[in-house]
Amino acid sequence: MKEHTGIKLARTIVSTYNFDMQTDLIRFNPSVHWCEADKMFELGEKFLALKADKPQLYYVWGHSYELDGGTIVWDKFEEFCKIVAHKEDIFYGTNSECLFE
Repeated sequence: MKEHTGIKLARTIVSTYNFDMQTDLIRFNPSVHWCEADKMFELGEKFLALKADKPQLYYVWGHSYELDGGTIVWDKFEEFCKIVAHKEDIFYGTNSECLFE
């Protein structure tokens, strides 16, 4: 697929529950899905406490329509974003910025 298309990234739905950088971006596995709220918060705490000696990536994925599932889903995700936002030692970026640059 990489040789015959312009596709550079294809994400799976398999959560790794870790922050390791991956080399196979055609079968990229995210850290966690945002509907796994308990696990997302647990990993968020681990990521914020991490003292890494190599690049690490906390990749939370989900579809926007999933946030229409009710206030509880949106409130949980908003709470998570507030916890991990505005940290000076974390780079926040798009797929291209985090995986290709």
